[in-house]
Amino acid sequence: DWPTRLDKYFEDCADNKFEYGVFDCAIFIADGILAMTGVDIIQEQRGKYKNEVEAKSLIRIIIPNSNSIQAAFDLIIRLVVKENKFKEVDRNFAQRGCLVLLDEMLNNSLGLLGLDGRQIYCPHPEEGLFILPIHHGCQFWNIE
Repeated sequence: DWPTRLDKYFEDCADNKFEYGVFDCAIFIADGILAMTGVDIIQEQRGKYKNEVEAKSLIRIIIPNSNSIQAAFDLIIRLVVKENKFKEVDRNFAQRGCLVLLDEMLNNSLGLLGLDGRQIYCPHPEEGLFILPIHHGCQFWNIE
C-alpha cells in the first residue's frame, strides 16, 4: 500500500533539517520513491557527498562535459526519468507521489507531490521539509 508508506515517509521527514547527502532534494525524492516502490534510484550515489562542494563534484563526475551545474543537474534528471521509465505528465494530470521539478524561483529543485495531489513536498535549506502549492512545479513525472 504505497500511499500509506509515502504518507509515513512525509511524517518521518517533518522535523528533518536540510543536510547534503542526508536530507537534500536528491535524497528526499529517492527515499520517497524507495518508500513507494522498493527501488533505490540513487543507490550508486549514496554516501558519496556530505556538502555542497562534494555534491557539485559528484554532479560533474556523472555529467563531465556540461556547461554548468544546472545543465548537468537537468541532464541527470532526464537520465533518471528515462532509466526508471517515469512518464512525464501535464500538471493537470499529475497524480499523488509524482516526481516534481520545481520552478526557477526554487532553484530548479526536486520534490514529490503529496497525497492530496495539490501540494509539493521538498527539502529547503532554511525550512527543512517545505510544502508548496502545485503551481510551483514546472514538470511532473508519474512514478511507475
